[in-house]
Amino acid sequence: MKNKDTGFEFSDGKIVRKKETGQPPSDIKRGFFESLVDEDETDNVSAFENAKSNFETRKTRERIKRISFVSFFALIVIAGFIAFGFSLREVSVSGSSIYSNEDIKKTAESISGKNVLLLSTDKLEEAILTEYPALKEVNVEKKLPGGISVAVTDEKPLYHMSFDGEYYLLSSDLRVMRITNDTKSTEGVIEIKMSDVKKARTGDVIEFYNE
Repeated sequence: MKNKDTGFEFSDGKIVRKKETGQPPSDIKRGFFESLVDEDETDNVSAFENAKSNFETRKTRERIKRISFVSFFALIVIAGFIAFGFSLREVSVSGSSIYSNEDIKKTAESISGKNVLLLSTDKLEEAILTEYPALKEVNVEKKLPGGISVAVTDEKPLYHMSFDGEYYLLSSDLRVMRITNDTKSTEGVIEIKMSDVKKARTGDVIEFYNE
């Protein structure tokens, strides 16, 4: 049988009030509600952080898209400027009394392509020297945005030989500079006679049978 708790107890021959143990009801209730508040605050902070993170992620993606679009547009503008802004529009040639400046100009235009900025001056100089063997030197300069200048120097022949009524003008290393019918071009040039010539072609060194 369970006795009702009266709140008193017998100790040392005396009846005394029982000592209270544990937290008072008010403290228990206050701790319970505080824990609920802490949980709510934690949930609110977590939700705020997630929302902030999502916003920053979206913002970063939008920024990357804008930068990509601007970069792509800038590349198109630059490519268009290079393609059209530096297109070859003018070629000037000077310095030769042997070849026509107009001929050299046409050769330069056909070899150089359509864009001055991308032009290799070394390759163009080499190509002109190959095409016109009587030239000693070629100097190509870019005149941006759309022009080039070609300055050439004629090479003076040192020797000449005649064959079938034509005159072969030769350099110091016996390279055939040009072939002509003009006797004036041989004035002041040493004449040599060779009977063992195998091949004499413009731009190449003479080949002999005994070589």
